[in-house]
Amino acid sequence: MKTAVQYLARLVLLGWLIAPGISLAGFSIQGGQLVDDNGVPFIMRGINYPYTWFQSRPTQQDFAAMAATGANTVRIVLSTGGQWARVPGAQVSQVIQWAKDNRMIAVLEVHDSTGWSEQTTAVPISDAVAYWTSADIRAAINGQENFVIINIANEPFGNTTSANYVPDTTAAIQALRAAGLTHTIMIDAANWGQDWSNTMRDNAMQLWNADSRRNLLFSVHMYEVYQTAAPIIAYMQAFDDMGLPLVIGEFGPQNNGQPVDVETVFAQAQQRGNGYIGWSWSGNGSGGVVLDMVQNFSTTFTSWGERIVNGPNGIRATSVRASVFPNGGNNLSVAPASLSFSAGASSAPVAVTSNVAWSATDDQSWLTVAPASGNNNGSFTVTATANSASTARTGTVTVSGGGISRPIAVTQAGQSSPIGSVTASGVVTSSSGWFTEQQLRLSNTATITALSITITVQRTTGVSASGQYNTVGGIISQSHSSTSSAITYSFSLNSGQSLSPSTNRVFAVQMSGNGTVHPSSGDTYTVTGTAGGQAFALNGTF
Repeated sequence: MKTAVQYLARLVLLGWLIAPGISLAGFSIQGGQLVDDNGVPFIMRGINYPYTWFQSRPTQQDFAAMAATGANTVRIVLSTGGQWARVPGAQVSQVIQWAKDNRMIAVLEVHDSTGWSEQTTAVPISDAVAYWTSADIRAAINGQENFVIINIANEPFGNTTSANYVPDTTAAIQALRAAGLTHTIMIDAANWGQDWSNTMRDNAMQLWNADSRRNLLFSVHMYEVYQTAAPIIAYMQAFDDMGLPLVIGEFGPQNNGQPVDVETVFAQAQQRGNGYIGWSWSGNGSGGVVLDMVQNFSTTFTSWGERIVNGPNGIRATSVRASVFPNGGNNLSVAPASLSFSAGASSAPVAVTSNVAWSATDDQSWLTVAPASGNNNGSFTVTATANSASTARTGTVTVSGGGISRPIAVTQAGQSSPIGSVTASGVVTSSSGWFTEQQLRLSNTATITALSITITVQRTTGVSASGQYNTVGGIISQSHSSTSSAITYSFSLNSGQSLSPSTNRVFAVQMSGNGTVHPSSGDTYTVTGTAGGQAFALNGTF
């Protein structure tokens, strides 16, 4: 859900982001947000599917398995014949129907342009346009504007063709519109989709205005360029500031052997209302098996599959079907998606966001829920009796309504289990004579109800404060002050708020310099607060 400020800003922009007199049949962009034909906002929670390389598979069965995760979108790999065998219109019609049968929106993309012209076998984006405008493909996609989004080409510009990005992408958008396509168009970013040069980001408004229908969706692929929170937050914020719609069209836990900060991707996408489509269901081969969500196209999740489907801010917890499907307008979500209790008698509230009647049930005798039912938005309380055993125990509370079920995992510590464990580490993530960033990374196994963080940086030659951020969000207040000898950065948890168990939350401080590298060894941090009902205090250096 977008913050109130972001939402209001987008409403202000709405008047000039939609061209006068334009019909909005099918998907459209309103107020910087993708909405379906009923005018209901649609946030993608999807999975990429490698159809073009596995056409002999029982695709219909795979689509049903993906839909069972709660996915509301499937991004389908097609091909023009440029690198792989052309997928003809009859097959495109079939995959669209399979997606509709499973109440998933189909995002269609052609993969032959990936990495042009750095990838020597890739074809230019103009070839993709020719595919979409060919007679058999037009026959397949015409009339499907309520259910299909056209992703012109996958990552159609490598690292050496940034200068071509704006003119060639503009030409592709305008050629599709000139041919009569009225679908929402999705465009991938430059630099193999990762946009490290910010070419798409910096020219987004120009590209938006190049679309006569103002029905354009921007897609960035977040891989190894996005190893830390800072570039993820900055990229998403830029599109919020412009009031333009952004989707993370591909992402995964690592790429080319480099990690990706998927936790920040999930958290920020949910906080801002950005769609995401994880790569990919299966079939990545030995070099990319870490990106498979299931093992060999089965229904057995890999670690990545378990994370994207069942983890915090994952598909199962946040996906809502498009309202254009029968019963697709039902909406039911819960927060938080997991609870962690100390060994003593404990309770916690759960918020329900819904437009249907719902009920809450538990599967353990030591758990109770009250009230056990409600209508539309509401809340209930989960209560656990004291755990007298020495080991932790687990249970599940399930909220159901309108054909949707949302599980809430509940963990309660045993008497001998640590209930107040909080750890912190100081990490220098950037150090040059002109810029320094230091991160305090915080992990906790019990709910934090009070938190204060102080980071003290020496005022060495030329050093001055240039910024600070955190990956928790608006429930953290932050500030900094300076003297002649030190810069003091502060972060504090707002009164009445709490932090559920998690790992590696980031509290970062940034300094500018005059060319002399700042020695960080004398910089310190202090962390105090309450977790699991117990006070804690930590300190250390960077």
